[in-house]
Amino acid sequence: MVLYHFTCVEFLKSIMREGLCRGDVRTKQIGPLYETNAVWLTTDPQPKGHGLGLPGTLTEEDRWQHFKVLGKMPSKGSRYPDKRAVRITVNIPRDDPRLQRWTRWARSHCEPGVYDNLVRADGSGHRTWWLYFGTIAPNQFRNIDMDPSLWDAYFD
Repeated sequence: MVLYHFTCVEFLKSIMREGLCRGDVRTKQIGPLYETNAVWLTTDPQPKGHGLGLPGTLTEEDRWQHFKVLGKMPSKGSRYPDKRAVRITVNIPRDDPRLQRWTRWARSHCEPGVYDNLVRADGSGHRTWWLYFGTIAPNQFRNIDMDPSLWDAYFD
């Protein structure tokens, strides 16, 4: 099964070294994201509709929202990375037990309202989402797509 993972350039060195092994899966309205770790994947090759916000500086409202949810205030000037900048293509067997369809998994593992909130927050592609509860090694990557100018600037 061909799947895609979107990420930012800043994470690429680590991903190339360790593979795709981290992903914060929200299961509660309030609380730490790291309670459930899985790699987010999609069957959609386009980054829109997956809740991948645009890069930029956090507003004061963003900082307070972060504090309310995670209990830690980001410093002034903190930025959102561009998680639409890099697309990694992988091929995972559909019958791999570590691969779970988000729509099925979330309904039985998330607090009431969490699923619907994610869908409303630019999650129009939620029917294409999958979770992988394991590591996808770099030798399993079929392709890495990004603007060549980003590659050159980051890996020089």
